[in-house]
Amino acid sequence: MKLNRIYPNLKLLPVYALFLYTWIITGASKLFGAGVGESFKTDFGSTFLASFPGLTVTYYQIAVFELIAGVLFLVSLAKLEFLPKRAKTFLELGLFMSMVNFAMLGFGLRLIGRNDGAASLFFYFGATAAITVFALYDSKAAK
Repeated sequence: MKLNRIYPNLKLLPVYALFLYTWIITGASKLFGAGVGESFKTDFGSTFLASFPGLTVTYYQIAVFELIAGVLFLVSLAKLEFLPKRAKTFLELGLFMSMVNFAMLGFGLRLIGRNDGAASLFFYFGATAAITVFALYDSKAAK
């Protein structure tokens, strides 16, 4: 087969690889790991998150949101949404959830004054928004 026939079918697969390992590994390690780490408690113990909703709830909420994003990408991959002319519902939801996660993580880093990390997460949010536009454009162009 010629590359111009293969590429349209596979061009979104790197997006899945990127977000799957990002969210599945980090979410699972938080949720099924050793629990709320001392560094998390130290970093966020003096913020309002320690009081509401609490550090344990905050930590596991992050883990669950990360896993939700990963599962959305897995479902999208299983439904072959990366192929042209396929509805990309779960891919779009996974990308949206990724932006929610990046915004949430960036907020946390900004809250504790780690502006360099917050700036990186702002970039990740923007890059995810650009990927979302590409995926939506690709979905509409295929129709």
